[in-house]
Amino acid sequence: MRVLIVEDEMLVAMALKLNLEACGHEIIGISSTEQMFWQFVEGEPDLIFLDTQLKDETTGIELARKFRQENTKTPIIFTVESEREVKLLEVSNSSILMKPVFFESLEEHLKQAL
Repeated sequence: MRVLIVEDEMLVAMALKLNLEACGHEIIGISSTEQMFWQFVEGEPDLIFLDTQLKDETTGIELARKFRQENTKTPIIFTVESEREVKLLEVSNSSILMKPVFFESLEEHLKQAL
């Protein structure tokens, strides 16, 4: 599976990358801004891990809503730091993965996304 990681915390992004690669997935890019996101989306990822807070002014929720106007099929797994962000489920074809991300919960979310 081709995966795009959108995360502004590089340690979290690298941990996701290493764990996803260990599961046999290909990482097509790691993005921390909206501009980079749109560049990597052109590579047609099969799954997107999307942080709710990015380096620029756009939130992950806003970015997902923009993306959903063009693509409703690609699953999005939001990475969140608190239960307060459960409102993210308003974005279709998405789920929530709590930080810190543990390998077992990552595997479970991957199975659900497939």
